[in-house]
Amino acid sequence: MTFGAKLKELRQNNGLTQSELAIKLDTSKSNISKYESNSIEPNIKTLLLISKYFQISIDELLAEETMNIPSSLSSNGQHFCKILSHLRKEKGISQHELAKYIGISREAITNLEINKRKPDMEILIKLADYFDVSTDFLLGRIPADSKFDTAALTAEEQDILNYYHQLSLTNQRWIMGQIIDLIKRSEENDSESKKAMGK
Repeated sequence: MTFGAKLKELRQNNGLTQSELAIKLDTSKSNISKYESNSIEPNIKTLLLISKYFQISIDELLAEETMNIPSSLSSNGQHFCKILSHLRKEKGISQHELAKYIGISREAITNLEINKRKPDMEILIKLADYFDVSTDFLLGRIPADSKFDTAALTAEEQDILNYYHQLSLTNQRWIMGQIIDLIKRSEENDSESKKAMGK
């Protein structure tokens, strides 16, 4: 299923017209129509707004296969550029090498790293695939401090990771979306419990 088809399905499942969704996303009805027909791609800011509004991960929005999936980058992009630069340096590759793999110029990589350019969806997916991270991680929606030392894993946790690595990239992304949804629900439940205790 294309991004446009997913957006249309999400919009219709939530009983929204294109005009109503446009207002919620601070864009035009014309843009919503173009997104849904895959004529244009939303920018990163709009993609994040769609993700937040429909409570769906960016990976789920961008995945090409249809799956039964239940229905932060700051606006100036600082998280993305820092994360990209860090991942590239951690991998020990030059901007030129990364640019060659992604299929863009070295100058474009420089501009991404200094926040003079925002990645389109295709580049975002290629970067996520190259660094073996989710698009949500690249966009700063999953905090860097959520990483942990794998040496501290139990045997059962290590088995789960081994099974995970045997899955296709699409299925790995779906699993990550499910985990993120569970974490969000758990945080919401904790928040509601605290509010109830405070009353």
